[in-house]
Amino acid sequence: LCFPEQYGGQGGDYFYSLVRAECLSYSGNGGLNMGFAVQTDMVLPPIHLLGTEEQKQRYLVPQARGEKLACFGLTEPAAGSDVAAMRTTASPRADGYLLNGQKNWISYAAIADHALVFAKTDPAAQHKGISAFIVEREWPGVSAQETEHKLGIWAGSTGELFFENVEVPADNLVGEEGQGFEIAMYGLDQGRFTVAAGACGV
Repeated sequence: LCFPEQYGGQGGDYFYSLVRAECLSYSGNGGLNMGFAVQTDMVLPPIHLLGTEEQKQRYLVPQARGEKLACFGLTEPAAGSDVAAMRTTASPRADGYLLNGQKNWISYAAIADHALVFAKTDPAAQHKGISAFIVEREWPGVSAQETEHKLGIWAGSTGELFFENVEVPADNLVGEEGQGFEIAMYGLDQGRFTVAAGACGV
C-alpha cells in the first residue's frame, strides 16, 4: 500500500497502512495483520530508505508485490529490548561476512524467503557495532524452526532462526557498517504505529 509503484507498491502513504491494520484487526484477523506489519512496516521501510537500487529491485519489489515474504531478525534468547546484548556476529571477510548466531520469537521465521538480520560486526562497540543484512533462507547454514503452543495469534507463524557460518555477500549489507541499531529502531518505529492501530481495531 505505502510504497511507490516503481517498486511494486500502490503509491499510497503511511495512513493506508494504519487503516489496513485497524480494519484487519477489527475483523478478528490479528494474525494476518501481523504478517502485513512485519513485512511492510518493519522490514521494507529500511530497505526503501537505505537500500541500494540493486537491493530494492531484488528484495523490495517482490516483497511489495506480495510475491516474497520477509521477516525481521532482531530478538535473541538473551537480547530482547536490550538490543546491544545481542550475540549474533557477522565477522568481516574479504568478500563479505561470516554470520553466526540465533534469533527467536521471529514472525514468519520458518516460511519467509528473506530476513533482515541484525548482527554485530564489531562486538566491542556495543550498539554502535551492530549492522543490518538481508539474508536468504535458502543459503547454506541458514535454518529455522516453528515455535509451537503459543498463547495467541495462532494464525501467525512464529519461530527461530539459526545461522552457522553463513556466507553473506558484501552487497547484502543494508546501509553502512555500524548503522544496524539505527536501522532496527527505524523499523520498529514504523511497526509501532500499526501495532497501535491494530490494538484500536481489536
